[in-house]
Amino acid sequence: MKIRFVASDKIRLTQYIEPNVIHNRYDLLYGNDYDLLEVKEENSVSYIPFKKNSSTGRMGLYLRHKEELAGGPSSVAECASFLFKTYPDLQDIFVLHTYIPLPDVNTGIHWHVDLPKTIEEFDSTLSSKVRYNTKWYPKKIRENVGEYEIKILKSTECPESVVKTYLKWKKETYGYDWSDKPKEYLTKNGITNVYIMQVKNEILAIGFICETGENAFFENTAFNEQYKKYSVGIVLYHFIIADLIKKEKKKLFLLGGNLEYKRHYNGIQTMTYTGHIYRNPEMRQKVLKIAQKIKSLPLPKKIKKKLASLYGLFFLSPYYKKYLKSEVIK
Repeated sequence: MKIRFVASDKIRLTQYIEPNVIHNRYDLLYGNDYDLLEVKEENSVSYIPFKKNSSTGRMGLYLRHKEELAGGPSSVAECASFLFKTYPDLQDIFVLHTYIPLPDVNTGIHWHVDLPKTIEEFDSTLSSKVRYNTKWYPKKIRENVGEYEIKILKSTECPESVVKTYLKWKKETYGYDWSDKPKEYLTKNGITNVYIMQVKNEILAIGFICETGENAFFENTAFNEQYKKYSVGIVLYHFIIADLIKKEKKKLFLLGGNLEYKRHYNGIQTMTYTGHIYRNPEMRQKVLKIAQKIKSLPLPKKIKKKLASLYGLFFLSPYYKKYLKSEVIK
C-alpha cells in the first residue's frame, strides 16, 4: 500500500468522494487549508481528506465503507500511522460516523432519509398520526398565531441577527453554547441554505442545511419556545423535506441520536463508528484512570478542576493536560 499527500488538484478530487455530503467535502469546509491523502493498492486508488488543528485532526470517512477504500479497512490504520509520522505533534484523529470499524470504538446510531420524487409519496409512508400532524399543526399556527411564511435564503444572504437568534434558542432549549461569531458559524459548518419561518416580523423557527450535489445534510432547527406547543420546528422540518424533494435531492443526512422526529419522518437507521484514533492509546488510558480517581474524590467540582490542572502542569504534555481537565469536568 502506498500513501501520499496529493500536491495538486486536491479540491477537484475531493468533490468525487462518496457520499457527497458536507462531512466529506473538506474543500467546502476548509477551502484549500486541508490535506488529501491518496491511498494506492495495486490497481485501486482512493482519497481521504484530513484536517489538522493543532494536536488533533479529523479524517473524512463519513459513511464510507471499507470495501470502497483501496487496501480495505487496514488503510485507515495505515493512513493514521502515516499522519502521526508526518506530524510529530499530532495526538489524535477524529472520525465521524463511518462504516469502517475503528479500534476500541463501539457502534452508534446514524440516521438518513431517502427522498422520493414527490412530497405526497413521502407523506404516504408516514404513520397516520404523523401524517395528520403535518396538516393539523400548520392549521393551528394560522388560526392562533397568524398566517406564516417560510423564507429561503442562501447563507451568504442571511442576516447576522438570524444566526444570533438561532444560537440563542439552541442555548435556551438544549444548553448548547457556541463561541463562534454568526458568519463563522455558517462557514465552519458549511451551511448553504437558511429557512426562516415567521409571522409578519416575528421569527418562529430557523433551519440550516448544507446542500452538496444530489444530497443534503440537515444541520438543525431552532425555535421560539413561546410556540413550542405548535411544533413549529417540526413544521419547518417537514417544509425543508418538501423543498429538497422539489429540488430532486436524493438523500437527507441527519447524524445520530434518538430524537423522535428522525424516526417518525421516515428516518433510516444504520450503525456506524464515531471515535478517535490515538497516537498513544496506553497514555490515554492512564490519563482516564487519573481522571476517574480525581472525580471520585469528595471535593467540590472547582477543586477537582484545580487538581487536574496542577497534575497536568507537572506531569503531562499540553494535549493530555487539556484532555485530563475535560474528562474531570464531564
